[in-house]
Amino acid sequence: MLLTLKLETQLITWNEVAKMCWSKDSNHYARTKKREQMFLKHEIRKQVPIKNYFGENSTLVTYEWHTSTKMDLGNLTAGEKFIADAFNEIGLWSDDRYISEIRHKRVTDDENYVVVTIKGAKKRWNTFLC
Repeated sequence: MLLTLKLETQLITWNEVAKMCWSKDSNHYARTKKREQMFLKHEIRKQVPIKNYFGENSTLVTYEWHTSTKMDLGNLTAGEKFIADAFNEIGLWSDDRYISEIRHKRVTDDENYVVVTIKGAKKRWNTFLC
């Protein structure tokens, strides 16, 4: 099973997360995460039917970070956890703990977005005979 999504946004960077650590507003990170995940779930719903595609099967997730900025790949990847948690909340898989491998690629582009490709076995449905 292969699922590819284009999420048209520039997510939070590690520099921004670091600034939040020094902020006097202790809820800034939580509010930012919630806001970004709401946007991500909206983007996902526009692209695929919402169902559990992978269940508890091992998955490989590839993130292709398209950016118009000069930020390095390590800084861009902070949004990875927001994306995985959005997938959890919306139910595209059972839990992100079943990710067995993650890959990242930085692409210089005129626009900012991320292409997420998830590869894994299809969810197996249990059928019980009475």
